[in-house]
Amino acid sequence: MVLATKVHFPMGDGPNRGGNSRRWIIREVEDSLRRLGTDWIDLYQVHRPDHTTDIEETLSALTDLVRQGKIGAFGCSTFPADEIVEAYHVAHRRGLQRFRTEQPPYSLLA
Repeated sequence: MVLATKVHFPMGDGPNRGGNSRRWIIREVEDSLRRLGTDWIDLYQVHRPDHTTDIEETLSALTDLVRQGKIGAFGCSTFPADEIVEAYHVAHRRGLQRFRTEQPPYSLLA
């Protein structure tokens, strides 16, 4: 079994309650671990791009969570290809981990 969950959408009212900022990602990992009753998430996915947060901040937070042993890997979901490529280059230049998975939008009906 693989335990996967996502981050991005607001989980309440107020500032810093959604998006891909370092503060929100770390808070949501901690909350997810508590809600799921575990100390490890196999795959943590960033649900959507957040154009108000620099991708380096997002990748840095996720890399730190891998190094702390709270998540095994991280990926993205519904990111445009050019933003995935940009994230790869940022990770390479800054010595950060990169997205390991991509969950593209898909519909059997489309």
